[in-house]
Amino acid sequence: MQELSKEILIKSLGFNLFYPRDLSEFKNEIIKFSYDLNDLNDAFITSNFDELGYARRYVKKHLFYYSKNLSEDELIKASIYGADGIVLNKIANNDLLNLAKNCGFSLGFLAKNNIDLFKATIKQFDIFIASDKLLKNVPNTKYKGILNATPKSTLA
Repeated sequence: MQELSKEILIKSLGFNLFYPRDLSEFKNEIIKFSYDLNDLNDAFITSNFDELGYARRYVKKHLFYYSKNLSEDELIKASIYGADGIVLNKIANNDLLNLAKNCGFSLGFLAKNNIDLFKATIKQFDIFIASDKLLKNVPNTKYKGILNATPKSTLA
């Protein structure tokens, strides 16, 4: 993928046809997340912008961009490529989290234990993706999700 300057990316946001979709259809339900675009789960997670752009055009699922180290550039690109939300596995900078919320993204967090749930609750994450056992500790005012698949392997 060709690297574009930040100025060009920000200007292209004004022409973005995709605004993040609302998750209200999942109230009181568990959202099924997957790394596989072709399965029957509710939401697709990817860290590849090309996959995200393809999925936005051809798939009806909710789309989430997974970031290991969230940056402003990633937020801009995720918006351009049509992500509905951002999924993190560690807490990012408060300013970046607020920027993501202001862009309309739903913030998801991959929680491994109760401490992760507590930290993500304090930081106002919307979706908690965890095991069934941990989801019992998530407040009913938040969305709950389960990750149903393992990441795609690059080995053939």
